[in-house]
Amino acid sequence: MKEEKKIPVKKKNGLICLCAFFLAEIIMLCILKKDGFYPFGTKSMLIMDMKNQYVEFLASLRSILRGDDSLFFSWSRSMGGNYIGIFAYYVASPLSFLTVFFPVSKMPQAVEFLTVLKIGLCSLSFSVYGSYLTRKYGKTLSFAVLVPSVCYAFMSYTMVYSLSIMWLDGVIMLPLILMGLEKIFDGARGLQYVICLTLLFISNYYTGYMVGIFTGLYFLVRLISEYKKEDQKKELSILGRFTVSSLLSIAMAAPILICAMKDLMSGKLSNVYYGYEPENTTNFVFGQFFTKLLHGRYDSITNTGALPAVYCGFVMLALALVYLVLHRIKWREKIGMVLILCLLVVSFYVVKLDKVWHGFQYPNWFPYRYAFLFSFVVIYMALRAMIELSDRAWKLGRGPVYAGTVVVLLGVSVEMGSNGAAMLQGLGNEFGYGEMADYDQFISKTQSLVKDIQNKDKGLYRINQKYEYSKNDAMLLGYHGMTHYSSTFNANINSLTPRLGMGQAYFWNSGYCSTPLLDSLFGCKYTINDVAMPSCYTKMKSTDEGGVSYENPMALPFAYAVGQERTAGDLNQQSIFGNQNEFLNGITGEPKSYFVNCEYTTTQEAASVWSYNVTAAADAPMYLYMQAGVSYAQVYVNQNPVNCYFTDESKGALYLGEFKQGESVYIQVAVNDDGNTYAPSYTEIVQLDVPALQETIISLGQGGLQVKKSRGGTISGTITLREDQQEIMTSIPYDEGWIIKVDGKKVEYTKYADTFLQFPCSAGEHTITMHYVSPGFHTGLLLGILGLILTFLYLGWDRFVPDQVKSVCRKAQTKAKESCSARSILLMLLYALMTILFANLYIRMCLNKYSVGMFGRTLLTIVLSVGVYWLLGRINGFLEKREKWILGIFLGVMLVVQITAGYYMEITPQWDFGSVFNAAVEWAESGDFTDQEYFYYFNNNLGELGALTLIFKLVRMFGIHQYNTAAMVVNALLNVLMMLCVYLICKRLVSVRSGFFALFIFMVSIPSYMGASVFYTDVFSMLYPALVFWLYLKLRDAADNKHRIFYGIAMALAAWAGSEIKFTVMIMVVAIVVELLIRLDWKRLCFVLACVAAVFVLCNGIYNADIYNNHLDKETAKQMNTPLLHWVMMSMQGDGSYNGEDYEFTRGFTDTEERDTAIKERIRERMRGLGVSGMLKLAETKAEKCFSDGTYDHAAFFYHGLARQCFLDQYVCSDGAKFESYKKLCTGIFFGFFVLMILGGGIRVFELIQGGTARVSEKALTGVIPQLSVFGLMLFLMMWETNARYIVNFIPMIYVSAALGMDALSGRFCRKA
Repeated sequence: MKEEKKIPVKKKNGLICLCAFFLAEIIMLCILKKDGFYPFGTKSMLIMDMKNQYVEFLASLRSILRGDDSLFFSWSRSMGGNYIGIFAYYVASPLSFLTVFFPVSKMPQAVEFLTVLKIGLCSLSFSVYGSYLTRKYGKTLSFAVLVPSVCYAFMSYTMVYSLSIMWLDGVIMLPLILMGLEKIFDGARGLQYVICLTLLFISNYYTGYMVGIFTGLYFLVRLISEYKKEDQKKELSILGRFTVSSLLSIAMAAPILICAMKDLMSGKLSNVYYGYEPENTTNFVFGQFFTKLLHGRYDSITNTGALPAVYCGFVMLALALVYLVLHRIKWREKIGMVLILCLLVVSFYVVKLDKVWHGFQYPNWFPYRYAFLFSFVVIYMALRAMIELSDRAWKLGRGPVYAGTVVVLLGVSVEMGSNGAAMLQGLGNEFGYGEMADYDQFISKTQSLVKDIQNKDKGLYRINQKYEYSKNDAMLLGYHGMTHYSSTFNANINSLTPRLGMGQAYFWNSGYCSTPLLDSLFGCKYTINDVAMPSCYTKMKSTDEGGVSYENPMALPFAYAVGQERTAGDLNQQSIFGNQNEFLNGITGEPKSYFVNCEYTTTQEAASVWSYNVTAAADAPMYLYMQAGVSYAQVYVNQNPVNCYFTDESKGALYLGEFKQGESVYIQVAVNDDGNTYAPSYTEIVQLDVPALQETIISLGQGGLQVKKSRGGTISGTITLREDQQEIMTSIPYDEGWIIKVDGKKVEYTKYADTFLQFPCSAGEHTITMHYVSPGFHTGLLLGILGLILTFLYLGWDRFVPDQVKSVCRKAQTKAKESCSARSILLMLLYALMTILFANLYIRMCLNKYSVGMFGRTLLTIVLSVGVYWLLGRINGFLEKREKWILGIFLGVMLVVQITAGYYMEITPQWDFGSVFNAAVEWAESGDFTDQEYFYYFNNNLGELGALTLIFKLVRMFGIHQYNTAAMVVNALLNVLMMLCVYLICKRLVSVRSGFFALFIFMVSIPSYMGASVFYTDVFSMLYPALVFWLYLKLRDAADNKHRIFYGIAMALAAWAGSEIKFTVMIMVVAIVVELLIRLDWKRLCFVLACVAAVFVLCNGIYNADIYNNHLDKETAKQMNTPLLHWVMMSMQGDGSYNGEDYEFTRGFTDTEERDTAIKERIRERMRGLGVSGMLKLAETKAEKCFSDGTYDHAAFFYHGLARQCFLDQYVCSDGAKFESYKKLCTGIFFGFFVLMILGGGIRVFELIQGGTARVSEKALTGVIPQLSVFGLMLFLMMWETNARYIVNFIPMIYVSAALGMDALSGRFCRKA
């Protein structure tokens, strides 16, 4: 690598950078004074989303620091939801935490302080970058850097989007990132680049995405401009450092990035949300763009009439033109920069390209959010021109140069200051900046009410605020609320609430227009309002400004017991009150009406006025709901104004007052008179049956959760369920991040109304704990830690690593260069991919399926394994000398133990197992079987049928009719042969020691003893993957063609026999083929494929001829056979396991073509319904289901109990007293060997990096097959119906991989015995 070119740093450079910062601060204060902002006037900087989102999210940091909320979860967001998405997008910048030093009452001042600070930092960061370029190119006019720095800080973009304060972090970090990139060109490893890019991804991933794309373009231009044919190695080195540094930055930011993406997938990127899409293919008239290169041009920040804010100063534009004609700047660089400008302009213009820069989502207002990149390129070009012109300038003398620079700087400061003031004034004219007094009045009106409630009640409840200062007042004031507005919204909440008649629009949802029914169901124990409430609420306190707090005595706890898993009724009715009835009736399971319809007549009094004459049906609160083609109206009741209607906040259930039965009520609706006639298209006037509601709520509340602890995203408490109650309903929005435990045992949860959590629970008293971790955090944390370690090794190598280690690694690197090939790189990537995916799966299984304690069981298993492996090493000589005796005794004991366990654990075959077993008995005794329909449907079990029939016919020859016992004994023999194959494989690949270690694994794996009685396809086929692999190794070692042919045919026969019993055995053949492809061993590959093809054609032909000529009708089989796509369809719901509804769906067709078409359509529907995020989540769930049960779900076979009573039933039966302990023990042991497999793969990666294929060719190349087969099985089961027992026949390959992993660990970290 090229030695780093040191760019000298002078003290005056630091002084100039400080001058840039303070000059920008002074200019910004002047702008604020000119436009009348605090403290020079009465205006605050709270406008649009700054008022409705950003100031509230900044205030919410206090709740995190206090512990009321966590980084993962906030109760102030849409009734409770993922907070990390908000944090990552809006407030993750370290600068945001400065606002916590301001009280909530001073948040407008905090926002203004932060804005001014960030503008100053824009100037500072560019001055640092500009000073570096000035020094790099050897010029001395460093003072002039202040000019482009001021232009950068006050370009139109920073002023217009100062209200989107989080995006300014991208503007601040861009020059520092590019400075780090310049240092990479100068020979540095990329420390500054990595730190700054990582910090930007963490601070605001959105602008980080844009800056990332631009950085790639900038790098490409710089690389091409610096390219020299004789320096190709240097260019490749720069490319490598840039790529590695970029990937490390992404990895270190992964804990934030992955969580943020997961959160967006529940909102903006979900299949529920449909964003704004422009009708045209272009955004504006192209010629209009150039008007934005003029001073003070503000148009709009909406999607109508807005143009990119790209102005950055007249001087910068002029110097950018000069840049193009300077001969000392390489023409390749000039062309590159012009092409970047052209690309940005075309992106502004063309909608599809514009969407790419915005993360493939068209922006809802605030268009061209990447426009600062255009301004940066112009300023960069101007800066380069200034640097190159400096030599000529010095010829005029020092005095004139400094004087001219000062004059230009003053002129630029005035120009950019006036441009900034014009931008802020344009924003104010379009949307209006708030007044400080408005904010102060809201705080006085509301904050004391919130504090009074929180001081009196420390429980878990929500507050429904029915007036607002902003759309996120709950976050501003720090209470558990209903309202939320942000780009990281919950799409399901936003879909449900308007159907229930609550205020909602676009990204925003609220508690407006709620009724006592909804307040009670959603746990809104308190309401803050500035108008009267129904008498069923209790008035608490009021403020001089008109705010009043009320208590709702009917409010339910956040969780309560119900009868069974609930499904909401039809919530898509036109009637919002009908939807509310259906919502509550779905919870109770009892049809009941809580609203009474009132009789009324409608009168069109004028073109813009209509009225209702209503007769009250009961002594109760009255509500109005209307639909009409208007956006605003005023509602009067008995000539008194009540409220407006048809706004986003009021187009729901409007409370009219309380009236007596039979009382006449006159309701008048007045629309703004514009000459058109308006009338309602739909109207509901109802009264709430409060006594009926109270009766239902009291009944539900009796089974409520008694909360003992609630902090952040954790809830714990006790609950008591009656005998007729089996489910717990909550008002907590559904989210995949919840981990729910009942009495310490994790339970799965489902959705109610596609929105809220519900989970099963048995009768009696239970302890409930609910803990929330943002989805994707564990995966992100793993990548983040890995990235941090690799970054330390990459960047801290020269500084921190001892010289002795460096010397060893340099030798290894030299050797690697000599032996490294495409094969070693491919193998290294394959091992690395499998290691990362398996490690992620293991961590997810431990955290999601079990508790952290499972890590301890895993560690104990690994420690025990290390001890045994060490002991085997100490007695290795004895083992080799007495190998056959020890092996024979071990296998004999295992056979006896399995047969004994099988005798006591004998079962009566049920379902598919029973169908196959009974048909085999019948075939063996009578020569045919009568249950043909089953095998027409499931011809995949014909192989098992033939195998069992053959066994039963053989034992009948000796007069044995105990078929169950006979099959169990044969199964035990096959299992012992499988263990022998595993021993021989490990001995062949490593040593006798490794072979005996594999037998030790079988010895401590309890299910190894329990499988003999379960002679269904999973256990019955365990021998074959191991046998196929062993025969392949014998084929590899064969000395002559005669032996090669023999082992090739034997391997193909084993593959055929195994795949007939369980077709996943063929994955082992695929793994062998992949290994041969990596080896590029074309001759052996063709031979293996020929043997397999020949054997399969011959054997399938013979067996199928017998089956379809003597037992089944071929045409009927084609008609009734279950198609392969059925299993794919069934795997795309729930957790991917068997689904009876799908089975009946497939069976419901008589026409095969129609059936196949319907299955394909259902698959497409489910894919669309799940979306990308749902498909990934389902794949993760299925992988966890398969690999997270160390008993391999054998308990499903023991469901009806054991044939003979013994102590084993309390362990192996799912209803046994000690089953859970048994399952955790088995799973901990299995996980220990699973981790050994992972560690082995990781070490192979390290070995390949060190030494290429020459050093570890056999162990790495051949050893990849068993691990690759397990990986292939996992991928297959992600697309297929899922069950934990489906991995059983590849357990031997996991154990082989574990043994190889222990050998790798021993070779890497232990002395040879």
